[in-house]
Amino acid sequence: MTHTKFNEILSKGIATDTFLADLNYNVYRKIFDRVNHSRLEKTEQKLFNYIRINAKENAILSIARVYDSESKKYKTRCIDELINNSVGISISYPFELFPNKWEEFESKYKLIFDKMEVDKMEPQNYIRHFIAFYRKFKTSDSSFQHLKNWRDKILAHNEPFDSSELNIDFEEIEFLILIPKSIIEYASTFMDTENSIIMFDGRSDSYFIDDLISKYVG
Repeated sequence: MTHTKFNEILSKGIATDTFLADLNYNVYRKIFDRVNHSRLEKTEQKLFNYIRINAKENAILSIARVYDSESKKYKTRCIDELINNSVGISISYPFELFPNKWEEFESKYKLIFDKMEVDKMEPQNYIRHFIAFYRKFKTSDSSFQHLKNWRDKILAHNEPFDSSELNIDFEEIEFLILIPKSIIEYASTFMDTENSIIMFDGRSDSYFIDDLISKYVG
């Protein structure tokens, strides 16, 4: 794979969709946590309900695109596409000279490292361990199945469903967003991608909804 193609999948696919998922999730979560509808006028209740519902649906749609399966017919810019076509992109970071950067990465994505179940992770072996973790995650983790059910049965189609199939909670959504965030940061920091993506934070980037809530709720 060329650097150009790799960067396209990473920046225009995974990073774009992850940013939208993170932003919309934080809008949804802030309304859920802070807005007491009983204190609002009817019009204000409808406004916040509309924003909350759309933010949750957009978060799920955006993050579901990141977890699409690779397709020969449709060249989806997803994690599978990146993994299956990443041959030739080398690790260029001098870990031995700047170990703190790797330690910061390990700390930031500790939840992912814990699920890899590797006693001592060497930076150069991270990609191999991550791919093994990711493939197992997609086939066996309940949060991925809940995401798929939401996207397939409610948002993309209108299918009958058992409500227990759609029980996706805050922690699951946050972890589903954390995985592609780790990919973006690892590739931008440690790999020879000829591209650096500025990391984003949906909690701070969604400041506008804080202002709106403060205006109506206080």
